[in-house]
Amino acid sequence: EKTFSYWALNDVGTALFIQGEAYRNAGKKKEAAESYKKVINEYFYAQCWDPAGWFWKPAEVAQQKLSELDNV
Repeated sequence: EKTFSYWALNDVGTALFIQGEAYRNAGKKKEAAESYKKVINEYFYAQCWDPAGWFWKPAEVAQQKLSELDNV
């Protein structure tokens, strides 16, 4: 599939999302928010392969996580 040809974009977007999750889990809200915002603003088109057989967009989930941080 063509999406796989954008591996660098996808890998960086996914890595930044994971970084945001790590910060969030460590209780570092500011750093988590920065990582999520970077995914949203700079890697919006990144996609991550799910072994169940589909792609998902880290930027969309990062937006949800960012909203959750604002509500905590």
